[in-house]
Parts: sequence; C-alpha cells; structure tokens
Amino acid sequence: MDQPLTPAEALALAGRATAAAERPILLPDWYGPGIGAVFLAQALVVGAALQFELEWLQILGCAMAGPLVGALAGVASRSGGVAQRPRPGVVRLALVAVLVIATVELGLGALGWWAGLPLTLVGLIAGGAAGGVFWLAMLRVNRQIRREREGSR
Repeated sequence: MDQPLTPAEALALAGRATAAAERPILLPDWYGPGIGAVFLAQALVVGAALQFELEWLQILGCAMAGPLVGALAGVASRSGGVAQRPRPGVVRLALVAVLVIATVELGLGALGWWAGLPLTLVGLIAGGAAGGVFWLAMLRVNRQIRREREGSR
C-alpha cells in the first residue's frame, strides 16, 4: 500500500502541478492558417454577395466568421489535452491583430471598390491579406511563447 504524502510533499507536488499547468503552450501549427482561411472565405463570400447582389449570402458571409473562429479557438485551446488560458501578452497582441486585420480588410476593400475592381476579386485580395496578417501574428505569438519557455528553464 502506498504511503500517504506528508503535508510538505503534498504542497511541493501541488506547486509543481501548478507550474506545469501555467507553462505556456504553443499554438497548433494549423491555427494561424486555419483562422486566416476563415478571413479569406468570409471576405470572398461577402465580395461575391455584394457583386451579385445576393442579400442572403451577405448575411451568411457576415455571420460565418464568429462561430468558425470560436470553434477553431476552442479546439486550439484544448489541443494540449487541457483547456489553457491565454497568456496576458497574447490577449493584447490578439486585440491589436484584430484591429490591424480589420483595417487591412476594410482599407483594401475600399481601395478595390474605388478602383472599380469586381467585388469578388476585392474580397479575395482583402481576405487573403487579412488572413496573411493573422497568420503572421500567430507566428509572432508562438515566438513569444518559445521565448517565455526558454526564459523559465
């Protein structure tokens, strides 16, 4: 039969378990391109819907990103086997990335519309650029997490 832990041993074990649970984990390799693809698909669908004046498709295009991004983020947060909380620096970076992505997408969309390009093409360009910005931001997040891991050793 196993010996019960002493209070000191139990506290030491709990401390090691807490440290392991709080250690940052890398985002899965598919996360950046996966969410980037959602931005691309959304902009392409909205661009096509505007070009062909399909109101139902505009609504679908605008409504599709939130649930898809939420589902992918949920899967990614549990990819280590345990639900992980985002690191404080990651939350700030994610908010900045969303603002940059929205600016890129809206700016390119406005420029394409102003230039008279077909709106499907405008959606493709704007969504591709926004998805690329997100992917680059997630690569930066993983670099930050690697630095944190190396610093904690």
